[in-house]
Amino acid sequence: MAVMTLEADIIIAGAGAAGLSLAGALAHPALRLRVLVLEPHALKHNARRWVFPAEPGHVLSDHVTASFESVSLGGRAAAPLARVRLFHVPAQAVQDAALERLAGAPEASLEENVRIDAIVNEDRSVRLETSLGVARARLFVDTRPAGGGVVPARAWTQIAWTALARDIEAEPGFTLSPAFCEGGGVGFDQTLVLPGGEALVEAVRLCRPGDQGDGLEARLDARLAALGADPSAAARRRFVAPLEPGDPDMVRGAVLHARAGAGGLRFGPGIEAVRLARWSEAAASRFASGGRVSAPPGPRRSARAASRKLLRQLEAGPEPAALWLNEMLARLAPDAALRFLAGAPGWRRSAALFSPLQKSA
Repeated sequence: MAVMTLEADIIIAGAGAAGLSLAGALAHPALRLRVLVLEPHALKHNARRWVFPAEPGHVLSDHVTASFESVSLGGRAAAPLARVRLFHVPAQAVQDAALERLAGAPEASLEENVRIDAIVNEDRSVRLETSLGVARARLFVDTRPAGGGVVPARAWTQIAWTALARDIEAEPGFTLSPAFCEGGGVGFDQTLVLPGGEALVEAVRLCRPGDQGDGLEARLDARLAALGADPSAAARRRFVAPLEPGDPDMVRGAVLHARAGAGGLRFGPGIEAVRLARWSEAAASRFASGGRVSAPPGPRRSARAASRKLLRQLEAGPEPAALWLNEMLARLAPDAALRFLAGAPGWRRSAALFSPLQKSA
């Protein structure tokens, strides 16, 4: 059987949020680029829901299905947000838009169930040995998730169980419970009720290595039942991430790694989606003009600073950490509190409001 040879300007491995965002931007008709996306599995419906705080007009604005102008934090009454909003975006909407862009670009294509056996840097290009044959491109961008699981940063990890429930009669809104001690860590729950009766419910624990999140799913079921939902009918997912963001991968020749990481204490996947979508738009323009793409930036310094601030409290013990977190959220303006939890810029401006708490912790 003859070996197929594939030629492209850019090859992208992985049809997740990062891969499809970049492919959709590169497939713009004005750029006239040959784009090839290789997905190792069969493409399926993306059931993820992204929730994140941002200012209006952000890069995913076209896909927002609900936004909230006030939030309830730490058991207190809902307070208005001044500059940011809390946004909800279905990941499938972003995937559909990228696939539509790819389908409308004659020189762009997506191949599913493709195995990549070897990646070889050549002079100003890269050669891939795949189950389809040999593929060559000026640049190869690998967005596939890294293996090896989660390596906890400074011995603390976030574990969360999240569920989507339907036919909820509660008023739309976002609520974050007070932080509390649980299983040697710090726990809290959050609920987002969407217009139309859907609710995203999450039970979270900040914990040390060895903690598998026992009891979190039961706590999630209790929250669902309190909303009047049938826990057995709710679609659910387990999420694990290091509390402190890791360093981004470096570019090696014509091979670039652009994997989603973990930024922020909460809202991590949503913040990552915004960051990677913003990077994709800029990367497409740079590649069209210069043939190269810079690696996506890692989580911002503000995300690292927020994580380290909480880590210092956690190392003093779960009880003082929970007390500190609740007092901090009470003192910060709602905008700054959401930015802190997301590791987004802007929370530092209110840091003076809770600096005395640090000294007494």
